[in-house]
Amino acid sequence: VRLQNTGELAVGIWGAYIKTATAINDGRWHHIAAVLPPTATPNVTGIRLYVDGQLQTNTTASASLAVDTALVDDVQIGAYRTANGSRTSWFKGLIEDLRLYDRALTDAEIAWLARVGLVAHWPINDGQGTVVREQVGQAHARMVNMDTTNWTSGRAGTTLRFNGTDEYLAVTGFTGIAAKASRTCSAWVKTTATGADQILLSWGTAATGQKWMVRVQPAGQLAVGVWGGYIQGTSSVGDNQWHHVAAVLTDDGSPTVDEIRLYVDGQLQTTSALNTQAIDTLLTDTLYIGVANNNGTFQNFFNGLIENVQIYNRALTAEEIKDLAK
Repeated sequence: VRLQNTGELAVGIWGAYIKTATAINDGRWHHIAAVLPPTATPNVTGIRLYVDGQLQTNTTASASLAVDTALVDDVQIGAYRTANGSRTSWFKGLIEDLRLYDRALTDAEIAWLARVGLVAHWPINDGQGTVVREQVGQAHARMVNMDTTNWTSGRAGTTLRFNGTDEYLAVTGFTGIAAKASRTCSAWVKTTATGADQILLSWGTAATGQKWMVRVQPAGQLAVGVWGGYIQGTSSVGDNQWHHVAAVLTDDGSPTVDEIRLYVDGQLQTTSALNTQAIDTLLTDTLYIGVANNNGTFQNFFNGLIENVQIYNRALTAEEIKDLAK
C-alpha cells in the first residue's frame, strides 16, 4: 500500500498495481483503505480503494495480475524492502492507527473507520494553554473564566474541570447543525447530580424549537432540550463516574423532540418526552460547551469533567454508538 510519486493512493503486488485518480498529498489528514475481496482467483484489478470512507470508483490498474502473497519477510511500515534486503520508497509524513484485518471489510465498516460525517471533534486533552483544539475543521474553543489550573487528569491523559458557576468553552468557526438535519452528539462526562440542569453542549437560537441543548437533568439523566420541549433517559450519569453519552436525531422530514434517541454507555435509553416539539435549529449564535446562552444570559453551567466531544452530520447507528463508548 503506497502513495504514487504524483500523490495517488495505490496498491502494488510486484508486477502490477491499482491506483486512485485523485492525489491525497495535500498536507491534510486522510483515511485510506485497501480491500481485497474473497474470490477463488483474486486479482489486482479487484482491489477496492477508499479515501476518507468513500469507495474510489475511478481506479486504474496497470495490468491484470493474480494476487498470491508469499510471506517471506516482516511487515514494513513506512518503507519497502527489496529482494536484496535494502529499503527504499521511504514515507515522508504522518501515519497513525494502522490496522490489518484478515477479512474484506464492507463499505459501511470502512465508512465507520473513517468516521464519515464527523464535522467537529474536541478531544479536550490539550493539557496546557487556554484554547481547546478542534481536530476536523480547526473550530477551536476559547476557555472562558478558566485558566491552566482547570486542566486535570481525565480518562486517559488530561481534560478540563468545569466549576458549575461561570466556566465554559466558546467555539469559533463552527455553529452547529442547522434546521431539521440529522445529527449525532457524543461525549464522555463525569459529574454529580446537583439539583439543576447542566449543559454539556448547546447551539442555536433561544426560541421555540430553534435551540439544541444536550444536558444532564437535575436527577442525573441524560436529556436533550430544544426550547419548548425535551426528552430524557432513565439512567443517571450523576454518580461521579465516567460515562459515555450520545444523542441522535434522524431527519425524517419533520423531526420532533420525542424522536431523539439517547444512549448512555452505549445502551439505548428508555425515554420520556415533554411534548412533541418540532425541531428546526436556527444558527444565530456561538456553539458552547458547558453552558447555554439564553438571549445573552448564560445559565446551567456544567459541573464536572467533559472530554472527547464529537458532532456528526448524520444519525449514527446503535453499533456505531457502542463502538464510541468502548
